[in-house]
Amino acid sequence: MAVVIWLEKKYIKEEIRVDKILELTLRLERIYMGLPAESLKQKERFLKEIEGMERIISTFPVSEDMEKINLFEENLKDIKDILLEDKTPDLKVKNRIEERFKKIK
Repeated sequence: MAVVIWLEKKYIKEEIRVDKILELTLRLERIYMGLPAESLKQKERFLKEIEGMERIISTFPVSEDMEKINLFEENLKDIKDILLEDKTPDLKVKNRIEERFKKIK
C-alpha cells in the first residue's frame, strides 16, 4: 500500500509540474503581449514577475518535460533581454518566441 501511495504522489507531482509549466507559459505570454512596457513601473513589475518565474523553474527536477522547460527558459531569457534593453523585438526574435510558445502548449 505504501508503494501505491508513493507512486500516486509521484504521479500527482508530475501532473502538477506540467500544469505549472503551462501556467508560467501563459503568464510569460501575457508579459510578451504587453511589450514594450508603457512605463518604468510596468517594466519593473514585468521584471519582478520574470524573476519569480526564474526561481520557480529552477526548482523543477530533470524530467521528460525538459524540452518544454528549455523552451520556456529560452523565451524567458529573450523577453527579459527585450525588457532590459528597452527595445521592440525584431521580426526574427518575435517569430522565434512565438514558435516556442506554440511548442510548449
